[in-house]
Amino acid sequence: MNKHLHIALLIFACLVYGLSFGQSHDLSGTWNVRLDSLDRGEQEQWQAARFESHSIALPGSLPMSGYGNEVGIATQWTGEILDSSWYFAPKYAKYRTPENIKIPFWLQPKKHYVGAAWYQREITLTSAGDYRLFLERPHWQTKVWIDNRAVGAQNSLATPHEFILKDLEKGAHVITIKVDNRQDSVDVGNSAHSLTDNTQTNWNGIVGSMELTALPAEHLTYATVRPDVKNGAVRVLLAANTGNAAVNVIVSDPTGQTVVNQRLQADSSWQSIDLPKPIQLWDEFSRNLYTLTVTVPRSEVSKTMRFGMRSITRQGRQFTLNGQPIFLRGTLDCAIFPKTGYPPTDKKEWKRIFQTVQDYGLNHVRYHSWCPPEAAFAAADEMGVYLQVEASSWANTPTSTVGDGAPIDAYIYQETKDILDTYGHHPSLCLVAYGNEPGGKNQKAYLADYIDHFRSYDPDKLYTSGAGWPFVPNADFYNHAGPRIQHWGAGLKSPINSQPPKSTDDYDELIESIAMPYVSHEMGQWCAYPDFNEIPLYDGVLQAKNYEIFQEDLKAKGLGHLGDDYLKASGALQVLGYKADMEKAFRTREMAGFQLLGLQDFSGQGTATVGVVNAFWEPKPYVSAAAFRSFCDTTVLLARFPRFTFSNADTFDVALELAHFGSQPIEGVVTWQVASQDKVLATGSIALEPFNRKLAVPVGSAQMELAQITSPQQLTLTATIGQKTNEWNFWVYPALETEQKIYTTNVLDKQVEKRLRKGGKVLYCIPSNMLRAEAGGNVGVGFSSIFWNTAYTSGQKPHTLGVLAQPDHAALNLFPTRPHSDWQWWGPMTGASAINLDALQADIQPIVRIIDDWFENRDLALLFEVKVGKGSLLVSGADLIKSEELSSKQLLRSLQQYMSSEAFQPKAEVTLDQIRDLTKSEADE
Repeated sequence: MNKHLHIALLIFACLVYGLSFGQSHDLSGTWNVRLDSLDRGEQEQWQAARFESHSIALPGSLPMSGYGNEVGIATQWTGEILDSSWYFAPKYAKYRTPENIKIPFWLQPKKHYVGAAWYQREITLTSAGDYRLFLERPHWQTKVWIDNRAVGAQNSLATPHEFILKDLEKGAHVITIKVDNRQDSVDVGNSAHSLTDNTQTNWNGIVGSMELTALPAEHLTYATVRPDVKNGAVRVLLAANTGNAAVNVIVSDPTGQTVVNQRLQADSSWQSIDLPKPIQLWDEFSRNLYTLTVTVPRSEVSKTMRFGMRSITRQGRQFTLNGQPIFLRGTLDCAIFPKTGYPPTDKKEWKRIFQTVQDYGLNHVRYHSWCPPEAAFAAADEMGVYLQVEASSWANTPTSTVGDGAPIDAYIYQETKDILDTYGHHPSLCLVAYGNEPGGKNQKAYLADYIDHFRSYDPDKLYTSGAGWPFVPNADFYNHAGPRIQHWGAGLKSPINSQPPKSTDDYDELIESIAMPYVSHEMGQWCAYPDFNEIPLYDGVLQAKNYEIFQEDLKAKGLGHLGDDYLKASGALQVLGYKADMEKAFRTREMAGFQLLGLQDFSGQGTATVGVVNAFWEPKPYVSAAAFRSFCDTTVLLARFPRFTFSNADTFDVALELAHFGSQPIEGVVTWQVASQDKVLATGSIALEPFNRKLAVPVGSAQMELAQITSPQQLTLTATIGQKTNEWNFWVYPALETEQKIYTTNVLDKQVEKRLRKGGKVLYCIPSNMLRAEAGGNVGVGFSSIFWNTAYTSGQKPHTLGVLAQPDHAALNLFPTRPHSDWQWWGPMTGASAINLDALQADIQPIVRIIDDWFENRDLALLFEVKVGKGSLLVSGADLIKSEELSSKQLLRSLQQYMSSEAFQPKAEVTLDQIRDLTKSEADE
């Protein structure tokens, strides 16, 4: 990185917002542009020429102004495509034609360009002297010439590019800037969110502030500030070219009152300034911001920056802020900005994003392998959001690893230093990592040294190795995926898919093995079906051609009318997964926090619809922010259910707990009730011993005898304290054995044929793993939603998004349900088969559908009924005969009762051979 080759100490990003030099030229507006796809501009000395054929608006990017290449098969993307089937699969053939290019693996730019682009304009200076050129966020590498004179080059992805233009004469000058978005000098990893087409896109351009400012003879060259809460002081580092002359330093408190006014030497050393007491601290509840103003007297040059008095440390396994424990309720920000393809640089937009984060109960954002611009930090300071930033890298490819001596090693150090120098005064900047999930055989040693180096350089922050891994003992915290209910590669063996539902468990034992704060890495990753109503929102640089493919496929399969139902039903299951994930974290006494992946949809890596808000940070239709906050907030009520399905012979006894990390201790009374749809069945109240900043604090228990429940019911336990409420559904079934009147089998033998021929009724439960592939045997069914997405995970199971049931169908009269999966479906869905109705070629309307992966959109059923000759057949993809799980038995009972009634009148007709052909024969084994 060449940032410091041209001046001894550069004036960093926030200088632009608060430093007044002399004459300042706003460089935003119309520039001339010339594309250099063959990289011959320097050889041909384009900087010496004038190119006026094409113009562009800056700040902006090439795609924003319509420059670049058409997207096609030959497009050289920046990003890993694990599922390359678009390039050869017949089903995508129509989307590979030049007139109808649509890609499924991420949002599609209107134009795409990787290479150099040259930007040029003329300016007129009214005075001679030295000038500072400030480019807030170029992407990526820049070289600058003034009047054919080389000035310098820079390549930060995280911080402004600044250049000193020496000895300029009064009059007209030509500024030429070459911007190159290729990874030719350093490889940060082609999926790093700082530059990947997976998310913000690998755009070429310059955004944010663009200024050319005259430098007085005496001026500040650097200034920054750090809080010293322990000593009631603030530390400042000042540098100027004033010789021995002192500078004026003023500190104003959060009300604007001047509390310090003194002179200091700008000698590039840290100096301490005492603040009057009481110190007004900064945290998520009290967003107190002081203001530092430094002025060079003889030139009236001044710099103003806001800072917060806060001290973040670790005590054992907990983070502490200003001596008080904090718990991180976080989400990832993966640089997804569909309107522009690059991050915003205005504070208003960042405040909108952070407001959404807080509306959903979160207090923390991790910037996955990138660092946001100045406006994000300023907004987070004002709103009390804790940020984790990273040095623009995801070095885990064959060409990009850490610790192995490649240019990336030095780049990460320089990038981290620039981030700390530029944004380090912001109280919201709390946590730092090199980047995401590193590769490299020497990564541990390299990252251990990295932590020591930057802890010494800027001890105001906490440091870890990488998000995800590796564990290094000198880190301040461990950011790892251990505390999650679904892991990469776990498939159907994950806790949520392999263990009967309960909420008595926690991560206490896991946490005890790590003697530092443990933050869950990328928790969740639960998908919902895509919301096709969003497609018109993508009217900017990026278009949702992936959504168009999925919607067109759904319509082609004759299922287009189900899109909204799929969204809402799968969304409810997604929310259930996030609730289970987060509540397990809240039940863990020494957990330090979690980082969701994510609150927002992830538009790349195959298309991962994991958000409860869309890519624009707007709510989806199936869960409100208020509902989400019931299990994700400063205060969360918890219930330890030993199971979620009960017999009415059982006693209901559920321990209640409370997690609270508020501004004040919580006190009062916890009330609880158990209610059916129309009746309160039991209530209780428990006086709470006041406490603060703790997880999993025992409160008492909710108890009731279930014998009063004489019919199958879904009940809800609701717990409340003050304005905070949480609730959990559970199911109670009468402990009655019903005489079997319906012939129930999992073998299509002669007895079945005989009964159907005589007009009888048969319930056929398909045994696990017996469907032919083309009949649905290749569909991996689990209870949970899809993890991340099947394209990027190479088909990891489950492949489905829960059920879409008809709650009012008579077949489910004894199996209370809503249209979507809830815990009572765990038994029937475990080991179940998704029957592909296309194999039957009949007009069958399932009683219960299984929602398929949006890449396939198969017509899948769990339960359906058909007429077979004179007989009637109900087919279940769940093997309800062999299952000992209570809800499976109850579903079996409900189906048998329905089939015994006059309501059982199948309409669709198939042959028994068609049903037989659904399953494997002995020859297939």
